[in-house]
Amino acid sequence: MSESELQILHRSDDVIPFLDIVRQRADSERNALGFLPRRAYESTALKGDLFVAMIDADKSPNYAGHLIAGGLSPTCRVFQVYVDPKFRNRGIATSLLNNLTRRATSRYDLCIRADVAADLVDANRFWVRSGFSISRTIEGGKSRNRKINIYVRDLETPCLFSASRNQSAESPSNNPGIGFSPKTPQYLLDLNVLFDVVKKRTRKAESSTIINASLRNIIDVAVAPETIAELERNTIPDKSDTAMSFALSLPQVHIRDEANLVVLEQDIAGIVFREKAIGNNLSSQDKSDVKHLATTILSGSCGFVTSEKALLRASDEIRSKYGIDIISVENLSALLVTSPVTTHYKKTAEVQGMPIQVNLLKTESSLNKAESFMDSLHVPHGFKSRILGGQKIPLNSTTMEVSVRDRMIVVASWEDAPSLNIPLKLTIISDEDHPLANIAIQKILDKVVTDACRERPALLELDQVPGQALCRKIAFHRGFRAPPNSERSDSPLVKIAVGKPLTHANWYSLRTQIQALGGLLLPGAIPQDTDHTCDIVINNNFLKTTPLQLEDLLSPTIIASPNRHGLIVPIRKTYAKRLLETGRQLPLLPNPEATFHFTKAFFSSPKNKNIHKAGSIIAFYESKKDGGQGAVVALARMLYSNIIVKREADYDILRLGVITKDSLDSISVGESILMTTFDNLIPLESPISLQRLRKLGCDDGTSFVCSKAIMPDQMIAIIEEGVLHA
Repeated sequence: MSESELQILHRSDDVIPFLDIVRQRADSERNALGFLPRRAYESTALKGDLFVAMIDADKSPNYAGHLIAGGLSPTCRVFQVYVDPKFRNRGIATSLLNNLTRRATSRYDLCIRADVAADLVDANRFWVRSGFSISRTIEGGKSRNRKINIYVRDLETPCLFSASRNQSAESPSNNPGIGFSPKTPQYLLDLNVLFDVVKKRTRKAESSTIINASLRNIIDVAVAPETIAELERNTIPDKSDTAMSFALSLPQVHIRDEANLVVLEQDIAGIVFREKAIGNNLSSQDKSDVKHLATTILSGSCGFVTSEKALLRASDEIRSKYGIDIISVENLSALLVTSPVTTHYKKTAEVQGMPIQVNLLKTESSLNKAESFMDSLHVPHGFKSRILGGQKIPLNSTTMEVSVRDRMIVVASWEDAPSLNIPLKLTIISDEDHPLANIAIQKILDKVVTDACRERPALLELDQVPGQALCRKIAFHRGFRAPPNSERSDSPLVKIAVGKPLTHANWYSLRTQIQALGGLLLPGAIPQDTDHTCDIVINNNFLKTTPLQLEDLLSPTIIASPNRHGLIVPIRKTYAKRLLETGRQLPLLPNPEATFHFTKAFFSSPKNKNIHKAGSIIAFYESKKDGGQGAVVALARMLYSNIIVKREADYDILRLGVITKDSLDSISVGESILMTTFDNLIPLESPISLQRLRKLGCDDGTSFVCSKAIMPDQMIAIIEEGVLHA
């Protein structure tokens, strides 16, 4: 059918004249389409959710069918699809659905859903033919005793960055150092790394960590022929040499293309030793360093581990052009520190009057329960096997479930990354129709992300399970995105989690680690404030972004810019223990709902409104009252603050905090109170005492009985002493 014959209307002014015929035709097929009240048709038309198909016949437009949609983001729901019998088998239903798909995609919906009675054979065939699959089957109404098939089709997923295509970094087409490596990454070792190990020099511990990681197959290490030659030049004949013996025990890489090696060495020399190369004054050591880098590039290795400052200074330019990392012993060893697998975990909360509980799945009976749960949701076999692990959970994986009154609503499983550049793989399955599915997914994601980056920045990969649109939406809020340049719309979502604040002191180190994980290159220096854009590079594409957007993508983290506002906020021990989870003992009573949310809230006097600025860094000061520490115990990023009337503080407002409506009067006098929301919560490893805060000039003599704005350099000092130098 040509476009001139068929026209799809959905603007409210265009479809309202057809409401009577739409309702009449739908009522004639109640067995298939169900019943909608008259006002429902009017409201769908006004919202643009009614699509009407018109066909030019006999030189006049004729009603040919309609589609009614609705639902809440991220799922677009189809409630009715009808085609007039005389116009069927002409692709009209498909055209209606295609128009809806374009509209849903433009609104950033992630999934289209249609509930179809199992006995409607033709309708089920249409949805299967349209690329939908059954997510689950539920019981219909008791009067008809039907089974209802829930069909879903996922829509396109936003990419990690919408990078400009006409700007690209200079890089070879087969860049081994950018993106996600499918195999164990190989690093070549400089001679000084071997000396650190065998001669017990100052970096012995870090160098030993690298060697031990290779023995556990987390990374591969090797040496270049130049390393052996360098040792031979400096070894006394007929005398045993520990370093030589150690070097010979390691794998060697060999380069056959000697002609390319010479050309590459000349280019590298011009980058690393620019002035010396111009005057042809390279020393023998300089030439050896150049040969090491050329061998690293031609061997396809991920990087070269060294302590040579000249090489490290040239790391950005070398990586941009050749795609390899030049990484220090300290930085690589920091990446290789592993976190223990979770073996004990239990979390409970009271949400909307219902008890919600998070538990580890470790027994055969619990795994059988998880299998039955996934069968009810029609989870594809491949994703089921990732959760169940062949009925035997691997030692390096964690499987967890969330239940409400013994009813499972979410099950998740993840494996620790087996090697440095390999992401932690995560699968989450949820019953998205359950009212607490949202908060359950939030808690699982928060736990996995926070635990993954506890020791070092981490790369995570989340499966896109068909029909799990709610999980995808929540993941986007946590910084998960589709990989850049991914060819498949159902590719796993990826995320980099930093886990600690970024300051001038650790910017270069963390920048290098982030770059090694996912090919994301941050600016050369920390942004000066949060108001202006900065340039980043992702997989050779340039992009302008803001520090606050970077925090979303790299969360949990805080970018402590030199000109960023900060404030110290007082909090009582009893509230800190439940809101910030600073207590070391497990609570005897269920946790408040706020502990299940990534975004939380606290309440204070409306007088603080002027200094509670969006984007500010919060330092939570636990007061000494009731046995509190009298110290800054945690950091966070402020989102927004609003003055609300106490009597209007309902559940939706209070659920993000840990106080009841009756307790608001104890926070401030008067009819109003200030609600402040925050995220990116980072506990301090070493709390900053009141005495130390006074030495930093933060206290004006009031001992933080109310919020206190502080200078950026004071906040940076708190961060560096409490987290980085703890």
